[in-house]
Formats: sequence, C-alpha cells, structure tokens
Amino acid sequence: MSLRIVYFLSVATMVVFGASGAKAYTLDNNGIVLDNEGHLLLASQRDAIRACPVGTHLPSAREFANDAHARGARGTAEMPHTGFDQAPAGYDTIWSSTLQGQRDDFYFNSKGYHRPQGDLGKYCFWTSSLAHFEIFRGYCFNGKNAYFVTLHTGVNFLPVRCIPTAL
Repeated sequence: MSLRIVYFLSVATMVVFGASGAKAYTLDNNGIVLDNEGHLLLASQRDAIRACPVGTHLPSAREFANDAHARGARGTAEMPHTGFDQAPAGYDTIWSSTLQGQRDDFYFNSKGYHRPQGDLGKYCFWTSSLAHFEIFRGYCFNGKNAYFVTLHTGVNFLPVRCIPTAL
C-alpha cells in the first residue's frame, strides 16, 4: 500500500490518495495525522516523511529523545565517535542517520519517562531517522515506554506525527 500526497488544503489539512481513493487528513493538537473520523494515518516510513504538511516535519530519533527528556526521561548523551564505544550505564545506543546519510548517533536513557495521555502514549510513531547499520530499516519511537525500535521502512505501517519546523 503506497500513499501519495495529492493536495494540501492548509498548513494542517491534506488530501491523501491511497488504494481506497482520496481521503482528507488533519493534524490533532499533538501533531498526529488523523482522518475526519479520528482514525490514525498508517504509513510506511517513506510515506510518513512525505505526509507532513508544509511548516511541519517528521521528527528525527533525536527530536523524539528530546521530547522524552521533557517528559522526565534522563535523555541523551553524546557519542564520542571514536569507534564502537561502550554506552554509559543505563543508556541505549541509537545508531541513526538522516535521509541524506548524515550520522546522528547518540545514547538514550528512558528511565523516569512519564507516558503521555492519549495516542502519544499508545503507539510507536515513525521517526525520520534511518538505522545506520541496517539496510532498509528505520527507527520508530514507542510513546508507551520511550523505547526506540528498528523496523523495515517499506513493510511496516505506523502512525504519523508531525512537529513544527523551526525557522
């Protein structure tokens, strides 16, 4: 199932064309893409990146980690880039890269994370980050427990969350 953005009606409203025809989607207050009936848009990572309207973007793994830090998680620690270094105690290694191939590796510790209410705390949302050492795999961020998971970018269909792009 491949989605294609057809038309942006406003900054937060778009029409998506899929196998079942055209459907309107909007962003809720948390930036989650929903249809008129409140159903989540489920997309591959590639389509999730294209689904965010002008002025918004699909967050990177680091942006999700920073959001989790704002929700109580210990947060990130920088990786020294001197090879395969040992992660600090309690931290997971996130080997990520941008779509342009730029490395963005870091350590992440979810301890202390406070799960948000609603959809943000229920689902694993695509990030725009690719798993650096795995072919055709990207990261999703699980809002329930603040874990990063790598999944196949073209086979798995997950909810989409868009955040404002900084000027």
